[in-house]
Amino acid sequence: YLENPSQVNQDKPTNLNFSMGADTFDHNTTEDNRRSDGAIYVLCRNHIIPELHKAFVCQYLHRPKLAEIFFKDLAYCAKYFGTRALVENNRIGCIQWMQKNGFNNYLYYITGQKNAGIAGSKKAHMMIYETTNDYINEHIRNCNYLELLEDWLRFDLSNTQKFDASMAAGYALIHNMYNAPKIKRNAKSGEAFIDPTKLFGNRKRRRNVHY
Repeated sequence: YLENPSQVNQDKPTNLNFSMGADTFDHNTTEDNRRSDGAIYVLCRNHIIPELHKAFVCQYLHRPKLAEIFFKDLAYCAKYFGTRALVENNRIGCIQWMQKNGFNNYLYYITGQKNAGIAGSKKAHMMIYETTNDYINEHIRNCNYLELLEDWLRFDLSNTQKFDASMAAGYALIHNMYNAPKIKRNAKSGEAFIDPTKLFGNRKRRRNVHY
C-alpha cells in the first residue's frame, strides 16, 4: 500500500495501517510575526518490512499564505492515505472547514468524545511527551526526517508552541494508540525528550540533500 496507493480506499477512511496527526493554525499570520508552520505527520502502524514498521512515512512542514490552503492539504493527505487525522480542537478553523467541505469522516474522534480532535491541554501535552519518549526508545531508527529529530532535540514541554513538528508527530502517535495512555510520571516544566542521538551509539546519521 505504500508502493501502490491505488490499493487504498481513498473514499472511506478505513485504512488502519496509518495514523495521522496535525498541528494546525487558524490565522494567515502569527500574532507575534514569528515563523510557525502547519505540520502533518503520517505514521505507518504496521508493515512486514522492519524499516517501515512504525516509521513516519509523510512529513509536511509549511505555512501557506492562506490557512485554507493548509486545510485542503490536510484533507487531501488524509484522503490519499485513507485514514483519519487527529488535530488539536482548540483551533476550530481546520475542523470547521473539513466538516463544511465534506471531509468530516477524515477527522478522528476519540472514543467517548462528542467533538472531533483533541484538546490542546496540559494532559494532551503530557501524552505527547510520554508517547514520543516511548517511540524514541523503541523505534528511533525508523525515523528518517531530520527536521523532526532536530525538533525533538530542542523540545521544551513548557513552551510547546515553538515545536510544530513534535506536536504533529505526537498527535500521530496518540492516534496510533487510539485510547489515552496512562500517565507513568509527571514531567517537569522545561523537560526535554530523550536525546535521540544517544540511542545510535557511534553510528553517524547521513543527511540526504536533494536539489
